[in-house]
Amino acid sequence: RDRIELEPSVGSRDGHPITLADNIAEADARQVARRRQKRRRRQNRVPKAQSVAAFRAERQRQLREGYFRGDIGILAPLRHVTIDVAVSNPAAMSYIKPPEGHDIPAAFAADPIGRNYAIAHREIEKRNRHRSLVGDAADDPHSFVPFVMTACGEISKCSATFLHWVLENNSTRAFTALITKFSAAVARYNAMASLAWVRRLIAARNRL
Repeated sequence: RDRIELEPSVGSRDGHPITLADNIAEADARQVARRRQKRRRRQNRVPKAQSVAAFRAERQRQLREGYFRGDIGILAPLRHVTIDVAVSNPAAMSYIKPPEGHDIPAAFAADPIGRNYAIAHREIEKRNRHRSLVGDAADDPHSFVPFVMTACGEISKCSATFLHWVLENNSTRAFTALITKFSAAVARYNAMASLAWVRRLIAARNRL
C-alpha cells in the first residue's frame, strides 16, 4: 500500500531537529494505530440480523420482566409526548372479533366481510401495558400516543390526529422524520413476516 502523506521534515521538537526518519516512523505508527482501531471496531461490531424466533423470545422476556418503554419521545414547549409504535397483521384470526367493550362501527356492522379489529386490539394492548407504568396518562392523547398501523399501511384515528397536530405546529421536519420511522417499522414487520412464512414453507417441504 502507498504510504500516507508525510508531514514536512523540517522544524524541531523539544529542542531537537526533526529528521525525515522521524517523520516516517511517526507516520508508520499512526497508520498501525488506525489499522488496529479498525480491527477492534470490526471485532466489536454486533450483527444486525435477528431471526423472528429470537426477536419473539426477546420480546417475551421483556414483557415477563415488566420491561416497558416508548419507541419515540417528542419534547415540545408545552407538551411531552411518548409514542409507542405497533404494527399488526389485519389477516390474523385473533383480530376478526372486536375486543371486549369495543363499539362496532356502523360500516362494519353493515358489511362484516373482510373487516378486522387489528388496530383496536393493539391500541388497547398498548394502553393497558403503559397504564401500569404511567397511570392515567396512558389515556391522555397529549401525553401518550399508541401509534398503531397495519401491515398494509392503515393507521389508527388517534395516530392520524397526532400527525395533524405535528403539521399544525409547523413541524415539517419532525413530520418527515416520524413518517420515515413509521414506514421503516412497517417494512421491518413485513420483512420478518415474509421470512417466517418462507421458513415455514421450507420446514413443511423438508417433512415431505
